[in-house]
Amino acid sequence: MRRLSFIITILGMSSLLIISFIIPPKSISSQKELYSLIPNQKVTVEGKIIKENPYKNYKLLELDNYIKLKCDLSCPSLLNKQISALAKLESYNNQNYLKILKVSYLKVFLVLLHTKQAVSQLVKYK
Repeated sequence: MRRLSFIITILGMSSLLIISFIIPPKSISSQKELYSLIPNQKVTVEGKIIKENPYKNYKLLELDNYIKLKCDLSCPSLLNKQISALAKLESYNNQNYLKILKVSYLKVFLVLLHTKQAVSQLVKYK
């Protein structure tokens, strides 16, 4: 009987683990959406970093849609960069914020030698 209970427990825990990897994270776009989430839920968020406040052990980043992200000090400076982040919801003192698990940003360098030529090419491709 103990052996059967142990096998059922292991199968149940394994299935929960598999389901947690299969379910995609929820995408959010505003601070208000944080209140509808459960603690430790994974989410994706996109936006431009408008504020970066370093603290003793972490950085607190604020997006243009006023969502707050917590990042380790090893995180590079992302100020004024457009990012996409995978994060999990955490709260402290009734304040919700997202702890960054993975962040990606696009570096775009565009050099225009001849403005008229670039504008004519943009119009051409529309």
